[in-house]
Amino acid sequence: MRNLRTIAPNIAPAIALLALLSLPAYLAFAKEPEAPAANSAPDNSQPAESSPPSTIIKADDHDALRAAIGKEIIVEGTITSAQWSRSGKVMNIDFEGSKKAKFMAVIFERDRAKFDESLKGDAAKTLTGAKVKLKGKLDKYGGKSETFQDYAQIVLRDTNQVTVVQLAPAAGPSTKPAE
Repeated sequence: MRNLRTIAPNIAPAIALLALLSLPAYLAFAKEPEAPAANSAPDNSQPAESSPPSTIIKADDHDALRAAIGKEIIVEGTITSAQWSRSGKVMNIDFEGSKKAKFMAVIFERDRAKFDESLKGDAAKTLTGAKVKLKGKLDKYGGKSETFQDYAQIVLRDTNQVTVVQLAPAAGPSTKPAE
């Protein structure tokens, strides 16, 4: 019993210090979230979850595209050209009527491999002539080219932004009967 009395005064401060240091962690986990007051304003400190775009805009609809700048949208159309720039840093995707509508989509070099893999080989070749739906935020063109300064664009970063509705017609041998 005598040994316990001599050890206890030395251990007690250590146990008290350990308990004191553990208290904030315990309180953080034990605290229940507070319910907002019924008349309080919503907390806008966190970004609101964006609802999925529901309106489909045609790639040649200039007015609808302009009205949707800054919003998450779905654009539908047939791709007339999907090709990599001479530098290979960006794939420009043009649609039927998109020059008049001043709309384009782009894929950057850092995402090329995943698009090529997702589209079973060469993404540019697969997309050219295909009818697609693209989903993403429509922004004003932000590049250096003077040609596209008035354009709206969607930057494609992930393969789930592209839905191929119909592949391009195959350019195979003629089905015309021989004479």
